[in-house]
Amino acid sequence: MYSFTVVHRAPTEDFATPYVLAIVQMDEGWHLMTRLVTYGAVPADVDTLIGSGVEVAFSADPRDASRLLPTFTLRREQ
Repeated sequence: MYSFTVVHRAPTEDFATPYVLAIVQMDEGWHLMTRLVTYGAVPADVDTLIGSGVEVAFSADPRDASRLLPTFTLRREQ
C-alpha cells in the first residue's frame, strides 16, 4: 500500500463509514485508487499499513449490485 486515508464522511449515503480509501502500487508499477476492505474495524495502528502487501478482491458497487468493483484486502501472512 502506497498511501491511504480513513473516510468518516462519505460523499453519498450509499457508502457506509468509516472506510479506508487507499492508493495501492501495482506490481506493474502503476498506482490505483481503491477501497481497502478490512472485514471489521479499521486497524488501530494504521501507521503500519503503509508498505503492507495487498490482494485484490471484488465487491458489489453499493449503487448497483450488478457491478463489481476492484477492492483490496491486506495480504495474509504466510
